[in-house]
Amino acid sequence: MTGAGRPATLSSFKAESTATFVKAADANGGIALNVALPSDASGSYAVTGTDGTTIGTATLTVAAVDAGTGTGLAHTGYEAPLLLIWGAAGALMLGIALVVVLSIVRRQRANA
Repeated sequence: MTGAGRPATLSSFKAESTATFVKAADANGGIALNVALPSDASGSYAVTGTDGTTIGTATLTVAAVDAGTGTGLAHTGYEAPLLLIWGAAGALMLGIALVVVLSIVRRQRANA
């Protein structure tokens, strides 16, 4: 966004609130930015950076934590019952055994 040492103005806003500050870019023109949002923050926040001639934008989206787990992490998967897993494994083993037995019987009939 800017050359090394040149200050860049960054701002973050949601609705009508705006925070503006100046931060220097690194040698590659990149800026590392730590954003601290309120604990009750939700929705999307726009972050805009400019050095006077170049403008860069990003959007931060804040999602609510799954309140049902109490661990602070959202539930993202399916928890299959153990009986279902063992039943599926057993059905697979029976299917494999049936194929093996039928192939042995077919060979015996072909050789008889």
